[in-house]
Amino acid sequence: MAKNMLIKKPKLQYQLIGFCICVALTQSAYGQIFGNKVTTESAKSIEAIQVTILDLQRQLETVKLEKSQLQGQIELLQKQVDDLSLAYKGYYKDIDTRMAKIEPQSVDVEGLVGDVQPGEKQAYENALKSFQLGQLEKADGEFSAFIQKYTSSPYLPLALYWLGNTKYALKNYGGAIGQYEIFLAKYPNHQRTPSVMFGLANAQLENGNKLIANLLLAELINKYPTSPEALQAKALLSTVGRLTIDLNSPVIANNP
Repeated sequence: MAKNMLIKKPKLQYQLIGFCICVALTQSAYGQIFGNKVTTESAKSIEAIQVTILDLQRQLETVKLEKSQLQGQIELLQKQVDDLSLAYKGYYKDIDTRMAKIEPQSVDVEGLVGDVQPGEKQAYENALKSFQLGQLEKADGEFSAFIQKYTSSPYLPLALYWLGNTKYALKNYGGAIGQYEIFLAKYPNHQRTPSVMFGLANAQLENGNKLIANLLLAELINKYPTSPEALQAKALLSTVGRLTIDLNSPVIANNP
């Protein structure tokens, strides 16, 4: 009995086919027994059964068709859901982009976290690009304007740093010294501090202040002994006592 329970029931279409065969065999056997003298009532019953079978077959085909149509509708609905989801993502991304243009955004600029106003980053990048293109007078004006306008910007240390380099490149050594000193006073632990100290020492040398330059170079080596600027400071310090220094180009960091 356990074995019979494991036998799967045949599908509906196979049941119908089997039923048709049984009916046909029954009709044939009946004819043999009664000499093919099938009564009118029996013939009508068999025809009715055959009609019922055909009707069941049509219903089965209709169910298959409806199932296929429903599957198609489900796939269409799923595609519409996916399209709507993608559209909403694009919509919200566009909103975020628009909001970024009108609302302050919190950013981290070389370890200094702060809010950036609309247009602030672009103003800094424009000034830096002018410097990189060698448009020094333009860069000087743009960095100066940036520092005056965005007094609490996370880009302010970089603006001071590059303004000092710009003035050094313009051979305005007094102006470079002023910007470097402001930087060191406001951001003594900034990652650009070694580079600023080295730039300040060079500006002091150019301005004729050899003693101050010596002190700055020694302080740089003492505070940041493993920095690239410390190696440069040692090389410069070894010659500064016997050189009448006349540097013709600014000493600036390689990375903006």
